Amino acid sequence: GKDAMFYGDPFNISTDELKDILNYFENTEEYEYCSELKELIDAKNVADIDMFLHNLVEKNGKTNHL
Repeated sequence: GKDAMFYGDPFNISTDELKDILNYFENTEEYEYCSELKELIDAKNVADIDMFLHNLVEKNGKTNHL
């Protein structure tokens, strides 16, 4: 009766999948893993925003803003 998780390609994992894994480790009270997963989720969110902005600039050209 051991729990197991398997997600496909570890180099192409979604934020929702990371949150599912985080939830598992919160439930098992393995907070060291929670901390690392939270950092990964935050980094992925920032990277997603950066990619969105990069694509927006490529599509619309560079804009000047304050």
